[in-house]
Amino acid sequence: VRAAVERLADPALDGRATGSAGDRAARAYLVERFRCLSLAPGGRDGAFEQPLTVDARATANVIGLAPGRGALADQIIVVGAHHDHLGDGHLGANDNASGVAALLEIARDLTGRPAEAAPRRTVAFVAFAGEELGLHGSAWLAAHPPPAVPLERVVYDVNLDMVGSYASTGLVAAMGTFRGTAARPIVEALAAARPALHVGLGGRGVGSDHEAFCAAGIPYVFFWTPDRRCYHARCDTADRVDTAHLSAIAALAGGLVDQLAATPTDLAGARATRGCTGARRR
Repeated sequence: VRAAVERLADPALDGRATGSAGDRAARAYLVERFRCLSLAPGGRDGAFEQPLTVDARATANVIGLAPGRGALADQIIVVGAHHDHLGDGHLGANDNASGVAALLEIARDLTGRPAEAAPRRTVAFVAFAGEELGLHGSAWLAAHPPPAVPLERVVYDVNLDMVGSYASTGLVAAMGTFRGTAARPIVEALAAARPALHVGLGGRGVGSDHEAFCAAGIPYVFFWTPDRRCYHARCDTADRVDTAHLSAIAALAGGLVDQLAATPTDLAGARATRGCTGARRR
């Protein structure tokens, strides 16, 4: 986890601003990692990248798939984290190299299993572009879903954004875990098994990449840790990331992904009847 944070928040990438050389280097690293983890390409024309342009700047979402097996393989759990930051000396270690590092750790665990232990539902790992400029990558994927990730087949979204500053307030929020959602009892049980980790349940998350999924009626869990000192500041560097708790949060989120991918609960039906809020539609 620390190695991934240090790689993405390396000063040589200068904060991975959208369309910059650092953005391109970060995407190349993610493609390399996805390929090494034996994820299947989920982008355009059989590649890992889904290109898009933000304010005349070329960038791309990076998409890798862990295919499901059996009757539920056509349903998709999206695990997302934005890969961009501000640039100009703002290195974005917590925001959001931490989320990408957690995503990679979840993918590493999932793909390191024997075939018979593969997830029942397909898991799509998506590193989103252009979040800092207005949630562009996730909005683009929702508006122009690649053939490998048709939006109508996505039954849950797990969003990892700023999960490396637990020490700031001693809290990781798991927003979107409303009563009535499938994720709520899962996260409650996972949190109870980790009493050293203070997990805040419920609450509507705003300002991150799950919003495009919620707008499409897809339930989500948005993992986030407050950062009272270095949010969008030049002190957001790799040495300040709380990697011990980041690893614990990655394990928590990974446990959720595991159970969502395996549950016999009718997630597609729940999406249709309850949307992203857990409230039954009339």
